[in-house]
Amino acid sequence: MTAREKYLLKDYPNLKGEVKVAILFKVLGEDMALTMFKGKVSDDKLLRVKNRSKRIEYVAPALQRMIVEQYYNSLLTVDHTENQKKENEKLSDKKREIVYNQIFAFIGDLTSEQVFYLIKEEKPAVQALVIEQLDSTDRMDVLRRFDKKIRKSVMIEISEINNIPIDAIITLATELKKKSKKLPEPTEFKRGGKSSVENILRDLPEDEAVEFLKEIKKDNPVLHAQVKKAIFTFNDLIDGPQETNEKIWGAIIAHEDVDITKTPNIVSLAFKGVDEDIYERCVISLLTERQKAMYDQLSDTPVAKAEVMKARGQIRNIAYSLVPKEFTVDDIFEADMIE
Repeated sequence: MTAREKYLLKDYPNLKGEVKVAILFKVLGEDMALTMFKGKVSDDKLLRVKNRSKRIEYVAPALQRMIVEQYYNSLLTVDHTENQKKENEKLSDKKREIVYNQIFAFIGDLTSEQVFYLIKEEKPAVQALVIEQLDSTDRMDVLRRFDKKIRKSVMIEISEINNIPIDAIITLATELKKKSKKLPEPTEFKRGGKSSVENILRDLPEDEAVEFLKEIKKDNPVLHAQVKKAIFTFNDLIDGPQETNEKIWGAIIAHEDVDITKTPNIVSLAFKGVDEDIYERCVISLLTERQKAMYDQLSDTPVAKAEVMKARGQIRNIAYSLVPKEFTVDDIFEADMIE
């Protein structure tokens, strides 16, 4: 087994340039370190340094700061020319702020939700760098979207941002800007929540929706309480008292997608097999004498169950479209409330 390496502050005088670079890889993370040295160091040396960094188990914090500080002053001996030394001098806070304002300007055009999706797969150091560029409200909004463990890591990294070499920051900002152009518009994000659950249940066949509701009630009673009244079955639509039925079925029968003069039509198909008293209360009693003369109850016509269920699904969809313009969900569940 390869020995794990540990470096304390007292080891500093004996550290060679390559070891210092390996420590930088360890401290800053491989992705960020590669942005600093790619093109400046041969691929062979980069591979050797990466492998060396993986063997490093511990670096004393004071030694980490000293080596990062050295990098700012271009004291590392890894193929750096005098010109590169000058370019890598440590920037003042004022200069750093100017650089941030320029290279992270694109962040200001994104919503906090877009920022989250932009950085959610990045390392905590990168997440911290981007979050720090936001105003206080957006910063907290983005942080809350991460789980507690990641949030803690990001908070720690925010306190260490000044240790990130500026050329690495510029390279990362450039890559993130390119990536941001591929983000969906804010309206294209799927936000989940109870409304998404409701939409899924509404799209399911009635029997499947009922089964899912039972499972939700068993596993998550709170969610069940939130969505149960948003999902109603054909039976829910016909179970109310007379006054409520008139409001619900009067609106359904009058809907533009319902033509009771057709034979068959979705109302007569949906009520196939329903008790005569319920049929009378929900539909027949609401029709004019002229409508009754034209309406076919299909009482003597065999109808496949699949057609009946399809018609009931269409009635449910019409009812969903009528809430809350013509009647409310509470109207539908009034019978339950009376009980």
